[in-house]
Amino acid sequence: MFGRGLWTPDEPREADIGWRMSIQTDRAIPVLAGRPILEKPPLTYWAAGAAASLRPGRDAALRVPNLFYAWIATSAVVLLAFAAGGSTAAWTAGIASGSFVLALQVAAWLATDAAMMSGVALGLLGFYRGVRSASSRAKVLWYLLMHSGLAWAFMAKGPAAWLVPGLAAAGFLAVERNWRELRRWELWIGVAIPAFVIGSWLLAVARGAQGEHELAVMLWSNVAGRVVALHSADALDFSQGHRNWPGKYLVELPIYLLPWVFVFVAAVRRAWRTARDPDGGPWRFALCALVLPIIALSLATTARGIYAAPVMPAAALLIGLWAAKCALHPDPFDRRMFVATFWLIAFMALGLLATTTIIVSADPAAMPYWPVAVSGVLASAIALAIARRLKRRRVWPKMMAAAFAAFAIAIMTTAVATFPAIDRWQDLAEVVRAVDRDVGARPLALYAPDETTVAVVDRTLAGERRDISEPGTIEAIRAVLAHADSSVFLVLLPGRGDGPVFRRLRSLGIKVRPPAPSPVVRELTTHLGLSVERVYEVPQGRRYALLSCRNSAQERGGSCAS
Repeated sequence: MFGRGLWTPDEPREADIGWRMSIQTDRAIPVLAGRPILEKPPLTYWAAGAAASLRPGRDAALRVPNLFYAWIATSAVVLLAFAAGGSTAAWTAGIASGSFVLALQVAAWLATDAAMMSGVALGLLGFYRGVRSASSRAKVLWYLLMHSGLAWAFMAKGPAAWLVPGLAAAGFLAVERNWRELRRWELWIGVAIPAFVIGSWLLAVARGAQGEHELAVMLWSNVAGRVVALHSADALDFSQGHRNWPGKYLVELPIYLLPWVFVFVAAVRRAWRTARDPDGGPWRFALCALVLPIIALSLATTARGIYAAPVMPAAALLIGLWAAKCALHPDPFDRRMFVATFWLIAFMALGLLATTTIIVSADPAAMPYWPVAVSGVLASAIALAIARRLKRRRVWPKMMAAAFAAFAIAIMTTAVATFPAIDRWQDLAEVVRAVDRDVGARPLALYAPDETTVAVVDRTLAGERRDISEPGTIEAIRAVLAHADSSVFLVLLPGRGDGPVFRRLRSLGIKVRPPAPSPVVRELTTHLGLSVERVYEVPQGRRYALLSCRNSAQERGGSCAS
C-alpha cells in the first residue's frame, strides 16, 4: 500500500479526484480536473481528500484509508467464518480472504473497491448473524450492523454494491424457506440508517445546478447501463466499456482465487455434498453469496475482474468451512487438492522470484534491493522445503501454513525489490513536468486525452496552467490553431517505451515488439502540417508525443490552421 507511487491505469485518476475533494467547496460530487465524475458516490474520495489534506503531495498518504478498509473487511470475514464454522474456519477464511490475488489488488489499489468491500463484508456478517440469532436484542444489533454496512458500501460504489449482500440474503431466505424473517420488525428497523445517509447525500446533489441530470446519470445510466445496453448519450460510455462475454467470470475465477484455487475446488465439492444436510445452513449461505452474484455478473453487458471482488468473502467462507470439516481428516480428493496447492504456490513463488531477479539485475533503480531478493529466495525455499516435508508426513494443516509462508515471503520480497523500478515505469508526473518546461508560454492542448492523462496533468501542475484545452477531433484542432497557431498538442502514443527490462529480455533471446506507428500522429502531420517536436516515454511505460507547427508550416511561411 505504502511502498510505491501511483500506477496506471486507475490510480492517477483516483488520486486527482481525492486531491480535488480536499480543495473543492462542494463535496457532494467528485470532480476530475474540474469536471463532475458521476460514476460513484463520494465516500472514498472524502477519505482520500482528508488524507491528502494531512499529508499534501504524498501519494502513499492517499492509501491510508485502504488499510482501514482492509482491516474491516478481513475482520468481518473472520467473525463470519467463526460464527459459521468455529476457530479453524475463522483462521483459514481470514488468511484466504487476505491473500487471494484479487483481494490483494483491491486492498492495495487506490480505488473505490476497497471501501466497498468493507461495507459488503459487514453487510454479510450482519445479515448472517441476525438471521441466525434467537433473541430479539441480538437480531436488532446484527441487523443494524448489516444496514450500516449497506449504507457504507452504497456511499463507496453506488447501488451495485448491494448486489452480493442482496442476492445472498434473498437466496438464503429462499432456500431456507424462512419467509417469516421478512415479517420481523428487527430486520427493518435499521433501514433508517441507509435512508438517512444516502438520502442526505442525494438531497445535496439534487440542490446543485444540474442536480436532476446528475442524479439520473448516477442512479440510472451508470447502473443500468452496465447491466443492459442503453443507447442514451449518458449511458453510452457505461454500456460499451469493458464488454462482457459468456462465461468470462467462470473462466477467470481461478485467477482471482490464486493461490487457493485448488482448495476452493475441494470446498465447492464438499459444499455440494453438505449443503443439503439439515445442519448445512452455513454452506448454503456461502453458496448463495457466491453463485447468485456470479450468475448476475455473467448476464451484465460490461465486465471487469474487479467486479468479482465482492464474492471473495463467500469464497473465503467456503474454504474456511471446508478446512474446519476436512483439514484434519481429508479424503483422497482433498489430499490431491492439498498437493496441487503446494505445487501451485511453489510455481508462483518461483515465478515471482524469477521476475524479481530479471528486474533487479536489469534496472539500476532496483539494484540496491538485490540483497532483499536473495533473502526472499532463500527464505521462500526454506518454507517450501518445510512444507514438502510436512506433505510427505501428511500433516496437511501445517503443510498449508508453511506453503502460505513461502507465498507471503515471495510476495513481500518481490514488492520491496521491484517497486522502486516499477515506480520509474509509472512516473507520468515527470513526463508532465518535462512537457510543461518544453511548452513554456505556449498554449497546451491535450488531443483526445484519456482520464489518466487529464488527471496527471491536473494534479502535477495543480491548476497552474489555465490555457489547457482538450480537442478531440481534427476540426477541433483547427479551431485551436485558428485561435492560437503557437499551440502545441500532447498525444498519447501506442505501445510501451523501451527500458532496461525490455533490453534484458532481448539479450536473452526473447522478442519484444517495438511500438507500432501512431495513426493519430500520422493523421495530424499529414492533414494539418504539424510536426513532432519531442517524444516522451518512461521505461516500459507510456509514451507521448508533443506536436507543434515548429519546423513545419510556420517555417514555410504558412499556417498549420490553414
